[in-house]
Parts: sequence; C-alpha cells; structure tokens
Amino acid sequence: MRYYRQNQEAVYRQEGEEAFLFHPGEDRLYLLNEVACYIWEWCKEPLSEEVIINKLAEIFPEVEKANLKKDVKSFIDSLLKRNLLIVNNNA
Repeated sequence: MRYYRQNQEAVYRQEGEEAFLFHPGEDRLYLLNEVACYIWEWCKEPLSEEVIINKLAEIFPEVEKANLKKDVKSFIDSLLKRNLLIVNNNA
C-alpha cells in the first residue's frame, strides 16, 4: 500500500479562508480549496488514499464515495507531479 506525506520543502500558508502551497523549486503558487486543505493537513503523517477518502466521507456524507475517490486520486496525482507530496511505502 502507498502512503503519502507532505514534502517538507513545500511551504503552506493559510490566510483567513484561503490557503496556498508553494514549492521553492517551482515558480508557482497553488490555491487550495477546503477539501485540499484537509488532505494537506492530514498528510503531515503518512496516510493512504483509502484513509483520506474515509475521513472525507465522514465530513461530507452527502458526496458519493466513488466521487471522493476520483477527486482524491486526481488531487494526490497533481501534488505528486509537483513534488509537493512524497510517497512512503510504509506508514
């Protein structure tokens, strides 16, 4: 199973209701929505995609789990591509 955690080089900043991610190796700033903020915060410690989906399902019971799975996978993939998340093979 794959576990994901924050890249310690990434800079996270929350100001009011907005949050941003920045990787020093890139010249881009990423705006995070509410769900993305939850995922980012949880990934301080290595977490599996399944655990992230289950946590979101508790917070947003009205959203179908299949939709959560698709959105979480897409978000994780985008963070991995930008080197903002790191894969851990052990929790």
